Amino acid sequence: MYKKSFILVLFILLSISFNLSFAQQKAGEKLSTQPEPVFSIPPSEGHKILGQGKAKALAIAREAYAAKALVGQGDFDALYYGLDLNIDVNAQIIYGAVKMQAKSKVLSLNTVALDFYDNMVVDSIKMGTTNLSFTHSSNLVNVTLDRTYALDESFLFTVYYHGHPVESGFQAFDFSYHGNPSVPIISSLSEPYFARTWWPCKDHPSDKADSADINVTIPANLIVASNGLLRSVTDNGNGTKTYKWHESYPIVTYLISVAITNYTIFSDYYHYSPTDSMEVRYFVYPEWYSQAVASYGVTPGAIDFFANTFGEYPFIQEKYGMAHFPWGGAMEHQTCTSILYNWYDTYVIVHELGHQWWGDYITCGDWHNIWLNEGFATYCEALYYEHIYGTSYYHTYMGYLDYAGGGTIWVQDTTNVNQIFSSLQYDKAGWVLHMLRHVVGDSAFFRSLRAYYSDPRFANGTALTADFEGVCEAESGMDLNWFFQEWIYGTYRPNYQISWIYENLGGSYRVYLHLNQVQTTQPQVFTMPIDVTISTLQGNTTFVAFNNQRSQDFQFDLPSQPTALTLDKDKWILKYTSTVAYGLNIITAILKDGLSNYSYNDTLIAKGGTPPYLWKVWSGTLPSNLTLDSLTGIISGVPVDTGTSTFTVLVKDSSLPQKSDTQVLNLKVNPGATFLRGDANSDGNLTVADVVYIISYLYKEGPAPSPLGKADTNCDGNVDVADIIYLINYLFKGGPLPC
Repeated sequence: MYKKSFILVLFILLSISFNLSFAQQKAGEKLSTQPEPVFSIPPSEGHKILGQGKAKALAIAREAYAAKALVGQGDFDALYYGLDLNIDVNAQIIYGAVKMQAKSKVLSLNTVALDFYDNMVVDSIKMGTTNLSFTHSSNLVNVTLDRTYALDESFLFTVYYHGHPVESGFQAFDFSYHGNPSVPIISSLSEPYFARTWWPCKDHPSDKADSADINVTIPANLIVASNGLLRSVTDNGNGTKTYKWHESYPIVTYLISVAITNYTIFSDYYHYSPTDSMEVRYFVYPEWYSQAVASYGVTPGAIDFFANTFGEYPFIQEKYGMAHFPWGGAMEHQTCTSILYNWYDTYVIVHELGHQWWGDYITCGDWHNIWLNEGFATYCEALYYEHIYGTSYYHTYMGYLDYAGGGTIWVQDTTNVNQIFSSLQYDKAGWVLHMLRHVVGDSAFFRSLRAYYSDPRFANGTALTADFEGVCEAESGMDLNWFFQEWIYGTYRPNYQISWIYENLGGSYRVYLHLNQVQTTQPQVFTMPIDVTISTLQGNTTFVAFNNQRSQDFQFDLPSQPTALTLDKDKWILKYTSTVAYGLNIITAILKDGLSNYSYNDTLIAKGGTPPYLWKVWSGTLPSNLTLDSLTGIISGVPVDTGTSTFTVLVKDSSLPQKSDTQVLNLKVNPGATFLRGDANSDGNLTVADVVYIISYLYKEGPAPSPLGKADTNCDGNVDVADIIYLINYLFKGGPLPC
């Protein structure tokens, strides 16, 4: 469970340099001369570590969340937090004063409720010099204000407190040690609802303060890393120093953090214009300094790449930082990621950096949609490696993220932490973006990411899957509901079984591909455009087969003889594939429409097996007055009734044992143009000349009436001698008018 929403920042339009640099990577040019990376922990295993740590955090957060659900905190909006913390490192006690400015969201407000664990002691709450009354129980501080506040009226008070933050399970505020000799390391990790364990606040991601100050007094030999910009460091003359950090962008409570130890600090710079730069500051354990220097240097280039790809770094007026801490993973605290001191894989560095865009700035609206955070950050890894090592390695890296398990990316049970932070939300969700890229094409895909990032509906806010889908549809001009339905809400992956043959057409060749989806899981049919690469002695040709049926046939024409066929050669689809021998297949999938009372003729085609074939209607019925020739596969006749008929045809070949295939077909008969029945020669009259015309057609190979239904005077669906008799009877014996 990672991020949320963040930061209101003006967007800098993408420069032409993005198009140039990305054109290089699209051509597959390898931008780095360095060897491809060797991982200390494989990416898929690393994602499990990240997810498992967050799952533990969320499991313990259930109690806090239950308490939250009992309280209506929607009556006020937190505007500002000022944390003033004096930390007794030896006693492991926080002495704190938290200033909160808020405004009323209701017509009459005289009490507010803050989240704060009961083991922490609230000493007093003051508004100016006035003491406010309060109660503290059930992990809530209920404060009675000095008076009643009207709608949009603001107020400010300060909570004074002290205590040792709760130690059960996964600590949000941790006192530990590192190095030899050992040195204290104090650090926080408040996601999802743990800020309340060490400072009083409205601890919910839906309410971001517009800004925050984090002032921390600690022993003078230690250094504080936190959010935003460092405004000052004051030596207090008593063996302590006070660090004052200011976060000027909107921030949610769980992203406010501190990391404190005897850090060694070094910096890089991200140059976002010819005359401006932003500091990238690293706070590292001294004993791990050389490893950090060797590994963290990728960060400015990664910021530059993501800024060109998505839009400018969202907190450009402050910094990006990384601070060592002892937790077994990493956490994308706003402007200052906390990261395990001995984990230096580049994919972890760029994953947490990617969260500044996807998770911190735009956050999933609920835990069902956590893939919008974790899947995006995971895909940032692949994009970065593509930028550095080229297209081939991009596909190699996606292979490391292969996910074969079940379950849906959309989290069905948000009370099950193992569902929220599983490889589905990291690895398979990363594959969703990889596949989407190929479905809509590079131009529309990256246009969609930039539009999503710059959309004011989501900036410094939240989004759901439907929101991202809508942006992608707008930018691509495609209906993508089928894609998101099967990959976000469906399970597993398609299992393609293919077979193929070809025919020599005398100077050219036709390939027949039969594709089955044989997965037994849901969905039974994955709709996907699939690259089909056919090899010949002259080279490769790639076609796109739009597969939307469980069993489907495709034809491809080539100028030279095919030697091999490969499905999805570049691995754009998360799938299984197997090849079997080509059997007997009906390749006719769509029949021509017919017109009532007009001649109809269409031929069913089968390939494979041993001709001749034998055809029959296996189930259902043809439209009235149409027949299927069992030897030729020709459907013909003069249909009378309009409408659509659905039927199944069966074909058998002449081999032993006999091969067979079936196909469900639809045949639609539309209303034909009105005409005078019996007017075989089309002169507008019913005369003996029409009798002669029909006789000539039937017995002397004369021209057929047009449409043939004109000669079907008795409307039985056939043109024969009975129609001649019927017309003569009308003309000369007072019989009934042709129907």
